[in-house]
Amino acid sequence: MNEMWNQFFSLRHDKPRTLQLQIRQQLIDAITNGLIGPNESLPSSRNLAESLKVARNTVIAAYKELEFDGYITAQKRRGYFVNDKIYENYSDTKEVSS
Repeated sequence: MNEMWNQFFSLRHDKPRTLQLQIRQQLIDAITNGLIGPNESLPSSRNLAESLKVARNTVIAAYKELEFDGYITAQKRRGYFVNDKIYENYSDTKEVSS
């Protein structure tokens, strides 16, 4: 897995928040802070799971939640990508709150 991805994750196994929720939230933070760009591909669930030393199902569940919430999109046989529409929605929200 690309070294860049390791900077986004700091998982704590002793936290009350599940690993799935930690992965999900840390990806949301990276997306909304502009650290991951629109249409950028995410690591495969297998590679991310191996890198983070978690079960692959944990990563898949986090990705599915992110997809449901509109942060990422799944493309058959290509993987998961950051949804470019999320940036439009997020920038509209930032402008309203400014």
